[in-house]
Amino acid sequence: MSAKGIIVAVCGEKGGIAKTTTATTIAYDLARKGQRVLCIDMDPQGAMSSIMGAAEDDAGILDVLAGENAAADLIQSFDYGNGSIGILGANAALSQAEAACDMRPTILAEAIEPVLKDYDLVVIDTSPQPKTKAIVAALTAADHVVLPVLAEPKPTESLAKMAAVVERVKGAEALARTHVVITRHQPFVNVYREMATAIETFCEAKGIGLLGTVRNSCSVVESQALRIPLSDHKRLSLAACEYREVADKLAGEVL
Repeated sequence: MSAKGIIVAVCGEKGGIAKTTTATTIAYDLARKGQRVLCIDMDPQGAMSSIMGAAEDDAGILDVLAGENAAADLIQSFDYGNGSIGILGANAALSQAEAACDMRPTILAEAIEPVLKDYDLVVIDTSPQPKTKAIVAALTAADHVVLPVLAEPKPTESLAKMAAVVERVKGAEALARTHVVITRHQPFVNVYREMATAIETFCEAKGIGLLGTVRNSCSVVESQALRIPLSDHKRLSLAACEYREVADKLAGEVL
């Protein structure tokens, strides 16, 4: 176990890829098993914050980045399972972060450094806009990157774009610390299996790890609509079980 929290940024090129579901489910599943997890919402939509009970008007990550508050003063924490979860929330004002503060590449890493000793894992949910300075700040802070990818037509195009962003910000060696989750998969449909195979082939060629595949499921859609953790909504659903396997594999590789 590291002396300070390992930082994982969950990133995607667009919305609708189960990015926030992936980030929050990993956090809840690992906290349930005893990890101390800090979640940082860097998406102005604030879905992670809502799922974790942070009010929209609460001070959060923008106040920390702007230097108005220390991270330790704004983290909202609660026990979960055998572990705990802390949340630094976000709201729509975060979209103005680049105007509100000096969004230099190291700003997030510097802001959260003092609290890393209190956590085993830090999960950053990023905005689905890979060209922003906020994404660069999240990637700069991250030790590992998780890329949820849909099994969809031309599935490697989106993945290749995000891999290129990771490589540009962190260097080619960072691809070895990048991990893919195939989301919204339909395992009994031939074309989806072919697309999943294309993703696996791409990952192997690039040296990117594959954490697993999560099927398209009503339980995932319901948890997203209700804004509650999948692991609480329908813990025994196949998708929830597959996410637990993803979380366990990630923990085995990064913790």
